[in-house]
Amino acid sequence: MTLDNQNGMTKIPLNSAIICYESARKEMMLRIRERELAFYAWVAGLGTILTLTFHNSPPEIRLLLLLPLLSFGISFRIAQHEILIAALAKYCKDEVGPFLKAELPSMLKHWDESNALSHVQSSIIKYRALVNVLLMGVPSGYAIVVNESKCLESTDWALIWYLSIVLTVATIWFLGYSFLNRLRNAMGQSGGEHR
Repeated sequence: MTLDNQNGMTKIPLNSAIICYESARKEMMLRIRERELAFYAWVAGLGTILTLTFHNSPPEIRLLLLLPLLSFGISFRIAQHEILIAALAKYCKDEVGPFLKAELPSMLKHWDESNALSHVQSSIIKYRALVNVLLMGVPSGYAIVVNESKCLESTDWALIWYLSIVLTVATIWFLGYSFLNRLRNAMGQSGGEHR
């Protein structure tokens, strides 16, 4: 390695930069897949709880209070993956990207620098955030609303009901915080992973 006096960066072989970039991209793709699997788990859990609730006549509405607990756990996993995806995208662009850019022909951009990504990234992040908050927050909120009168009749159920409120608020906060973090990173740079 030598110091490039032109831009103050340490020169490293292009092969080393490519290895670092590919390694981070593989980790990012793994995180994206894991985030999507967590969301699919939510959909499966939602379907299961709704089926168990409305299978009986009359429906056992209190089972819906499992939704805030499930959404809390899954939103935490989704948020964790979103934050790490944002960090990996930033690493690819800001830390490895300059080494790639220095070695690539000026007309060739790596994905994190591409105009194609920069034009769609913030919209995709916003849409995903909206869908996740609606699909996790609304059923949990519904569970709280329909159970209010039944749960406030007894102390044990009242505690579960209040806990459900806390878990639903935490779910929305986790999702909102992680997606705002992703959006801030996307707006602060022209590239990054958009999936």
